[in-house]
Amino acid sequence: MSKLDEIHNQSATSAFTNSLKLPLLMLCFLIASCSGSSSSDNVTPEPPLGNDASLSSLSISGATLDPEFSSSVTEYTTSVAAGTTSVEVDASTNDDNANLTINGGNSTNVVLAAGENTIVVGVTAEDGTTTLTYTVVITRPASSNANLRGLELTNIAIVPSFRSDETDYLAAVEFDTTNIEVIATAEDANASVSVNGTAVSSGVASDPIPLDQGANTITVNVTAESTATKTYTVVVNRLSPSSVTQTAYVKASGADEWTTYFGRSVALSGDGATLAVGAEGE
Repeated sequence: MSKLDEIHNQSATSAFTNSLKLPLLMLCFLIASCSGSSSSDNVTPEPPLGNDASLSSLSISGATLDPEFSSSVTEYTTSVAAGTTSVEVDASTNDDNANLTINGGNSTNVVLAAGENTIVVGVTAEDGTTTLTYTVVITRPASSNANLRGLELTNIAIVPSFRSDETDYLAAVEFDTTNIEVIATAEDANASVSVNGTAVSSGVASDPIPLDQGANTITVNVTAESTATKTYTVVVNRLSPSSVTQTAYVKASGADEWTTYFGRSVALSGDGATLAVGAEGE
């Protein structure tokens, strides 16, 4: 074979070989594409976030909801006794991942005023956009309790002993007691108290009240939340200064006017009310 023929054969072989490369490359690409071996196909998709914003339960301490609770019912009413100052709200969501608020916060204790009180229970689903609001309107009547639970004078006893249904009292102090303080405690925390027309805090001593000699009338007024009133009165008697009383004295006759010396002996009675002046030897 001539050199020319050898070169020709090599060129033909190279051309054939190159003609096979493109189909093989295409075949390999197709096989890789159909095999599903891409790494992205091994990632599990995230489940969708929950959109349940309903409650599973709702109750108010010391009260009955009207109507009876149901997840699909969002508005309720109820009432409590006049002396109820606060209630506890117990609420649970159907979805543990939902967020719950009571009157915009996390406290379950709600303070009640006289009249209507609205409690708002808000629920936000896990997805952060789905919301549902439940409302409870609680009616609390104003208290008409204008009684005192306690009435005291500082360091002085009152007569009779205090009872909430007894409104008139007496007390006595020595002459050197020039003022006194009053401690009046209301039965109802929502009632207001005044002493001689000046407002005081329930259970806290009043400012000192000046006392004149003789009878001093102290009035304690209690005003209930409903504006009902009740007045307690204490009459404090400030005693007059101690006085010396001279009792009748008969001087014993002596042997003569010169031997009887009046004033030689002096005696004071145990109660300090009588001073006896005697002559010599008496």
